[in-house]
Amino acid sequence: MLAAGGLWWAPSFADPIEVISEARTLGVKALEIQSPDIGLVGKLPQLEYLTVTDVQDPAPIHRLEDLRGLHVSGTWNGRIDFQRLPRLESFSVVECPRDEGGLDSLFVGHASLRHLAVQRYRHSDLTPLRDLELETLYVGYTRTLTGLDGIEALGSTLWGLGLYACSNLSTLTGISALPGLVSMELGSLRHITNLEFVQELPRLRHLDVFDLANIQSLGPLSDHDALEFVSFGRIRDLDLEPLTRLPRLKLFLTGHYRWNRDIHSLPYAHDFPQDHPALAEWRALQL
Repeated sequence: MLAAGGLWWAPSFADPIEVISEARTLGVKALEIQSPDIGLVGKLPQLEYLTVTDVQDPAPIHRLEDLRGLHVSGTWNGRIDFQRLPRLESFSVVECPRDEGGLDSLFVGHASLRHLAVQRYRHSDLTPLRDLELETLYVGYTRTLTGLDGIEALGSTLWGLGLYACSNLSTLTGISALPGLVSMELGSLRHITNLEFVQELPRLRHLDVFDLANIQSLGPLSDHDALEFVSFGRIRDLDLEPLTRLPRLKLFLTGHYRWNRDIHSLPYAHDFPQDHPALAEWRALQL
């Protein structure tokens, strides 16, 4: 998006005619619209990135054949035909349509889509994603997801996985089908209380479980050959020794609890200057 000139903002009170005129003059390629009426985007076919909210009618989006990134911060009425957006690489939605068919045109497969983030996911597993070649996937704030069945179909392409506030996700069984996973972020998963799954991910470099409560121990991280960046909250045994047995550890992030050793004796993230290369690497791996 930065390469496209940064995000240009059109507030809800803006005159659509003025927005169109100025966007054309400036060659705007990334636009955020706060009005539920997005008719003006049909006049801006050069757009490559679009952020909208609570859309009344998504039809004008179909005119954006060069669209590479679409973010819907609310929900939408009607239907988005993702097959009419051939260059779309990234799609995220905060409120998945209540109609289970809302994403059907995406789930049949999409040649360009590589990054998907869905909240209020409506399915019990990940089987609907089997025809996508995703590199990153985030699923959050859903009660329907109960397991990771179907994730094996993403095993050859997925490098980043985020699962947050999936209240009925009871197991991470199947995670070993992602041998190329390098970044994983888990939070507010009440049934996941240990980190043994990490040993099934030999290439994992970044693990964020900062918001994963009731973790018993960091012990399962010991001797992992690839882990470089780890974030975690209060661990029940308050033992940081497993971090000393991570041969490639570059930095970690946690809070100030009653740990069994001084966190500053290890590569604690807050001790690094903001321009340190390790921090840049860490940010690049975050979803």
